[in-house]
Amino acid sequence: MTLLCLATQQHIVVQRQGLAAPFRWLKLGWRDLQRTPADALLYGAVYVLMAYGLAYLLQYFPELALALGCACWLLGPFLAAGLYDIARQQQAFNGGRVMLLHSALAWRANPGALALYGCVMALLSCAWGACSMLLFALFDQGRLPRLDALLPGLLQGDNLLLSLSWVGMSLLFVLLVLSLSICTCAMLLDKEIDVITAMQASLQVVGRNGVTMVVWAAMIVALVAIGLASQFVGLLLVAPLLGLSSWHAYRALISYEC
Repeated sequence: MTLLCLATQQHIVVQRQGLAAPFRWLKLGWRDLQRTPADALLYGAVYVLMAYGLAYLLQYFPELALALGCACWLLGPFLAAGLYDIARQQQAFNGGRVMLLHSALAWRANPGALALYGCVMALLSCAWGACSMLLFALFDQGRLPRLDALLPGLLQGDNLLLSLSWVGMSLLFVLLVLSLSICTCAMLLDKEIDVITAMQASLQVVGRNGVTMVVWAAMIVALVAIGLASQFVGLLLVAPLLGLSSWHAYRALISYEC
């Protein structure tokens, strides 16, 4: 299916990339981070604060955690747009000093579409939560455990089937989110394009670069896991690194032809 950017009347072309491409994107992202560490790490600090906020609510006010999670999904595209703009400025000025204010306001290029994209991601987050509760209800033989006792309960031997089912279901949601997000946010920043077209392009990217996208997704999940396992401190570096690298992934995977 041919996709068209209506604002510029350009055809969206999905490029094929080899298995080494994700490592090249990560290398380019690391280069950009080294060139502008203060600007990039400032965005990383925001992700760290959001992670600590979610962890706090999960521990003391679990009923509010989902609401904050949705708020983070809504904020996420705007933060990502700032990181993408830093990488874009690096390309435009050949590694020169970037303008932090310009990156912070980059979302103004397509605010409605970025907000709608965040809403879609927030809805998927709510759907994951609803499916998780439904799964626990189906397997429950008594009262549902408290949220703070849920994960230890999943690790018990008699809950092995529930644990495997929940992990499998969560993995499907992660793959869906990644498939819809590979190039979507970067496209919304780079072109005046609608969310549906951008998501369709991302799905085409996954379809034409299946194995490469598996490698890229595994790298993303592994780096995020490291960031979370380090008491969220690692996100200070991981979040901007992935954001900058994702811009280079987009530039390699998507091109436009008149």
